[in-house]
Amino acid sequence: MKSVKNLIAAILFIEALDATMLYVALPKITLSFEERLLEGDWIIISFLLMVAVFMMIGNRLADYFGYKKVFLASQAVYILSSLACGFSQSLDQLVIYRTIQGISAGIIIPIGISYWLAQISAEKWPTRGSKLYLYEMIFALGLGPLYAGFVIEYLNWNMLFFIKIPFSILFFLASIFLLQDLNKKRGNSFDWKGFVIAALGLYVFLLSITFFSDTTVSLWVSIVLFIASVFLFIWFFKQENEMHHPVIRFSLFKNPQFSLAIFLQSMSMIVFLGAIFILSLFLIGALKFTIVETGFIISSLAAGMLAAMLCIKLLYPKFRERPLIIGGLILVAFSMFAFTKVTSDTSKAWIAFLVFLEGLGAWLVRTTNVDVIFSTTSENYLEDASRVYTLTNQIMATLGVALTTTIVRFNLVLNKIPSLSWATPLIAKKAYHSTFIVLGIFPLLGLIGALLYINLKSFKKS
Repeated sequence: MKSVKNLIAAILFIEALDATMLYVALPKITLSFEERLLEGDWIIISFLLMVAVFMMIGNRLADYFGYKKVFLASQAVYILSSLACGFSQSLDQLVIYRTIQGISAGIIIPIGISYWLAQISAEKWPTRGSKLYLYEMIFALGLGPLYAGFVIEYLNWNMLFFIKIPFSILFFLASIFLLQDLNKKRGNSFDWKGFVIAALGLYVFLLSITFFSDTTVSLWVSIVLFIASVFLFIWFFKQENEMHHPVIRFSLFKNPQFSLAIFLQSMSMIVFLGAIFILSLFLIGALKFTIVETGFIISSLAAGMLAAMLCIKLLYPKFRERPLIIGGLILVAFSMFAFTKVTSDTSKAWIAFLVFLEGLGAWLVRTTNVDVIFSTTSENYLEDASRVYTLTNQIMATLGVALTTTIVRFNLVLNKIPSLSWATPLIAKKAYHSTFIVLGIFPLLGLIGALLYINLKSFKKS
């Protein structure tokens, strides 16, 4: 039913908008609570982390309690948490409500994709499901920064959450009348123990990263948390290898093409949103761009992503995977190193072009990898491959945000400066530029792997 597909696409777009609009809005929100500029990173990290974690179990919860019930309940929680975000009176409150919002979004996304896939033929499921979310992200990244820029400029940051609520309520009511329950009960059990270990490990690991450069927290706390996360990940690996139906099927990584594709995806995604996050802070905090100007610059990322889709359509049949992936990684690396030369005298058009190149390069890698990952995986494990692919994207995006703020803070610590507000313009600029240099290293590492990425068609499915 076309109406169902349109409804699901609209719901997923709202969720994607929540993941993209706050990159531009974050400086204004953080300063409104009289907090230091970098302290607001967990507003984004908490949301992305919960989306990553709960996407793993969204469909499982639907198996137990019914797809329509869980989908409607998640939408209701999402609406209430959005309302709570708008009424937040402190940064800590907003982080808590964003965490709840991320949990509901993480459940909505996989169930929504399941409803969308139910409207098309089964042989189109693997690529159509992934590409639906790709297009949702493109439009969200195009409109999210502009939406945030204009709302904050002419209203206030609270309205970012309030304006969307009537649409979410409308979609909730439409879901009641248009959606039918899906009969997709799985016959196998879910590894709930492994899920809890993985979720805890991810949370502890991200805490260790963000605490590393926090002068208010002892370095030993960060070290202990990091060691604890390593033990949790080892425990999770052993747990999964003992399960017939694991959360993550690590045997997929025995296929060298699958492993390499996930590695390249990781090197691209850790830069993709991390760079946009730190660039927004750089433009608004250090170069004193307006929020609207920053919104227009960041939205050029979507133009690059659309250009990547066109390039793939035209070039993929002739050149296949390797040139597109190598070219994409080069573009991402170039844009990161070019950002290190950006100053207050740099043309806004040039900065927007660099953002365009980042979107073009990252999406060349990501979209090409969709076909590689699924074409090198046997039909019995397509669902497992899809889970690994989606989880990798979310975790790397979350890690990218955490890593960038840590690098900036670490630069401030080296200069014995407690916060960006105390830094001179020169030191602040150097802190941001150092972050872009580190981000540029990741696609270069991916490029080394991509040069080994030869003759994919000759390999059999795992």
